[in-house]
Amino acid sequence: MNTFNGCSASRHIGECSSGRANAFGRVRLLAFPIILWLASAGIASANVWLSTYNFALADRPSVTIWTDETLTSPYRLRAKFNDGSQYGFHAATAYNNYGGALDALPAPGTYSVALYSVQYAQDGITVLSIGTETVLDVTVLWGTPSYQPTYWNTGGTIQNHNNCYDYADNKRTDHYSQPGYWAYLHYSSLYFTNYNSYAYSGWGGSWSIDNDGLVWDNLVAAALADGLEATTASATSPTGKTKIALVMRPVSYWNWLINDWDFHWYRQDSDGNWTQKHGRLPVTNVDDYSQVITNPETADSSYYGYTVFIGYYFTPSDKVQGQGHATIEGLYPY
Repeated sequence: MNTFNGCSASRHIGECSSGRANAFGRVRLLAFPIILWLASAGIASANVWLSTYNFALADRPSVTIWTDETLTSPYRLRAKFNDGSQYGFHAATAYNNYGGALDALPAPGTYSVALYSVQYAQDGITVLSIGTETVLDVTVLWGTPSYQPTYWNTGGTIQNHNNCYDYADNKRTDHYSQPGYWAYLHYSSLYFTNYNSYAYSGWGGSWSIDNDGLVWDNLVAAALADGLEATTASATSPTGKTKIALVMRPVSYWNWLINDWDFHWYRQDSDGNWTQKHGRLPVTNVDDYSQVITNPETADSSYYGYTVFIGYYFTPSDKVQGQGHATIEGLYPY
């Protein structure tokens, strides 16, 4: 087996595992239909609004705040997310920010958000008035990337220094990330700690899948410490996390001796299909039989021997390539 194509760092250091926007959209509509919509929602027409109330974290620069009040400079339009803190998370604080983007966002989730205006005196300090609050629910999501092989398949640093775990988590680290490294819970040390508890019969005998489970339970624990969440094939994430899948090459006495045990990760992209990256090889949307991957449980991985399916997991990814939010890291820069 090519040692650069696998996932476990146990075999080789280079391996894989080692107009303005408004509530209608982007175009400001005529006042008449806006008033009708607001009236139907039971909300007064003069107030402060966001361009959308359900969006991915990566969409923040395009999420704008606006008002149909008449305000003279200086003023601020405010969006205060109730995040449980004493004063809330203020996502819009700039002066004269009519039609401006939100400054920042809290972590993904659904929040009660107070939208209002603050009118200042010309000194920019003295508050003259505070507008009526409109309180709405706003959902901030993570984001699922699309399949964009050109970002990863550079033939250089990005391709050669990011592995299947980096790719599945959609996070460019350039360090060949390993489950648990960030949390100081590296699966390899756990693996070797439990090695003495394994039983086999006869010289060269092999372990059963139950024994394999001792190893891979530790691997899963390490991945969960990186911010992943166990899930199922049919589940969807309420906060828009990306689904990934873990497979393994069964552990045996012989392949442990020659450092040939391994694991691999798949990623589900925004179109619902699955993609993968083997070590330093380019990312691809096909399996070992050159078939588009629609199901990681049935994908052909015979070339690499990943014959055991471990499970599905959610990762806090991002719509932007390489900008995932899982806390993953590798051994050291390659």
